[in-house]
Amino acid sequence: MNSKNKRRIDLYYVENIFLVVIIISLFLAISLNKQNIEYLKREINKIPKNEENIIRKKAKYIAFVYVFASIYFAYVAYVDYVEEKTKTRKLYLIAATILVISSLIRLYNLYFSDATIEGSEDYAL
Repeated sequence: MNSKNKRRIDLYYVENIFLVVIIISLFLAISLNKQNIEYLKREINKIPKNEENIIRKKAKYIAFVYVFASIYFAYVAYVDYVEEKTKTRKLYLIAATILVISSLIRLYNLYFSDATIEGSEDYAL
């Protein structure tokens, strides 16, 4: 096996690891939504501050996962585009770059926003 193929295989392994971590993060986000549903069922419109801090901590974890994953996927998209400059790879690179920007905005919002968490849209993906 040549070194180029070995490198591609290694990239796929890393992608698979990121995908598994993203799936775990999705389950965590679903659990946050379930928690919010429970508060609404009990007619609690304002989440208690200690619970909000726990939710915010989980949301920050999810956001960090997406930032690192999006940066990695943007790197792979760039490497692929440099290797073969096709329209499809260029569009994939653009999409990956947009994903990096959006995940960074999400992370920034979680760290530097003074907004309270009132619904899933406040900590969602």
